[in-house]
Order: sequence, then C-alpha cells, then structure tokens
Amino acid sequence: MAMTYAQLVAAVTDYTQNTFTTTTIDTMIKQAEQRVYNTVQVANLRKNVTGVLTAGNKYLSCPGDFLSSYSLSIFPYNSTTATGTSGLNTITVTSNSGIAVGQQVTGTGIGTNCLVQGIASTTITLSVVNSGTVSGTIVFQGDYLFLLNKDVNFMRDAYPLSASVSVPKHYAIFGPDSSSINELTFIVGPTPSANYYAELH
Repeated sequence: MAMTYAQLVAAVTDYTQNTFTTTTIDTMIKQAEQRVYNTVQVANLRKNVTGVLTAGNKYLSCPGDFLSSYSLSIFPYNSTTATGTSGLNTITVTSNSGIAVGQQVTGTGIGTNCLVQGIASTTITLSVVNSGTVSGTIVFQGDYLFLLNKDVNFMRDAYPLSASVSVPKHYAIFGPDSSSINELTFIVGPTPSANYYAELH
C-alpha cells in the first residue's frame, strides 16, 4: 500500500507521540531508506566487474563505486600466438606455458565451445575442428574458482610470506590505501603463482 509524505509524517508523529521538524523527518526517512536498501539484496542493485591478478602480486584494486562483495572468483588465462589449418583439430603454439587440458580456447579460426584435449610440446589437440585458418593470438581460459571471504588477520596468519605462491583460495578487504583514504583494496592468499582474471560480484 502506497503512503504519501503527509501520511508518513502523521504516522511517525502518532507512533512516537512527538513532533519533528521537516529536516529531522527527512533525515529519518533517508536513514530508513538506506537501511532497507542495505538490508534487502535486490538482484537489480548488483554489479559485476572484472580485473586482473598478476603473478607475485597479492593485491587487487576495488572498483571506485564498491560497496560490498557478494562473491569474488578468479580463472586462469593465458594467451599465445598460434597457427592452424581449417578443418583440423590441432594448432601449433609458440609456447605451451600455462596451457592445461580442459581449458576453453578462443580466437580467430577456433571452433565454437572448443576445449584443450591434449598437449604434445607446442602441438595442442582440440575438442572441435578449426572453423577457419588459425592465426594470431589465441586465449586459453580455465575454470572459475570462487574465493572464500576472510578477515585480514586470517590472511596475515595463514599466508605470512608473500613469496609463497600458489592458486589463491581466500580474499579479504584490505585498506584503505595509505595514499588515498577513500580507496580500498582486496588482498588474496596465497599470493598468485600465475595471472588470473578476477570477477567481482
């Protein structure tokens, strides 16, 4: 049931048995709206942003309009130059570093929904045939890994050495940055051993 401003003021006055100034009533209404806004998790109010975690760096910048995290996931990626013939299910890459069986493959000439099936030196066997001549940069993407939200104290205790690198498992909100009191940062642990795309929800 919709309520007008006058009806709301009357209801607050009756309930509290007190009379408030217009400024005070307006402040109370804004605070109530903000509390509802923060309590009710409406899907329309959520936002996804992406970033990059680099090998050896355990920090990830927060977006400028960050309020709260619903989830933080990462996925491994690697890009390299490759060549291949249309109609075959193999490509030749310049380097197989970071490429693993099961990763999704995308790029010019790569078939739809293509996965890595095998790796033999610089020859990569694919799950589908090439839709055209493969040339240029090809991207290999791994599965999403959802990180667990922890406190900074947990992160410092569980991962005291930033030189110990592996696949990140946890994250915490770390900040504000000393150079800007309004900027927050995420800290992940352990320190990434490779480059990952990060998706914040």
